[in-house]
Amino acid sequence: RAATAGARAGCDCLYAGDDVANQNALMFQPSLWREVMKPRWAKVYAALFEYRKTLVQEAAETGLPVARHPFIHYPNDPETWKITYQEFMLGADFLIAPVTDEGATTVSAYLPQGRWVHLWTGAVYGSADKGTYVTVDAPIGQPGIFYKEGSAWGEKLVERLKSEGLMP
Repeated sequence: RAATAGARAGCDCLYAGDDVANQNALMFQPSLWREVMKPRWAKVYAALFEYRKTLVQEAAETGLPVARHPFIHYPNDPETWKITYQEFMLGADFLIAPVTDEGATTVSAYLPQGRWVHLWTGAVYGSADKGTYVTVDAPIGQPGIFYKEGSAWGEKLVERLKSEGLMP
């Protein structure tokens, strides 16, 4: 299996294969990060350019941060108030649950009320009635990223990542 990029905050990591020993052996390999992963994540970052641009404009007009705690959009959901570092939102459309435990290849996330699409698989989670907890595969390079079902921004991101050959 090809190596994929580490997307964890503060961790330039690589992963090749499905076993944790292999994952840990490749962590912090600067040359592999520079040659394989950095170009991949630069393309993901570029694919979000228009969305980030609208978020910065919104921040200038309203004071809302670009990266947000979920309670900003779901203040009446008591589960969002329990979240500390486990997840955050990019604007109102994306929910990101980075892997923060060394060696983990899955991540759990709380999805507030609504239907959410898992970026990497297209699987739809959630309920119109209430929030829900999910656990998804999250090998390095594929952190838990969800977007609101029907989000034009989410659908544009998927199309752009497909066109760049970045979808599994």
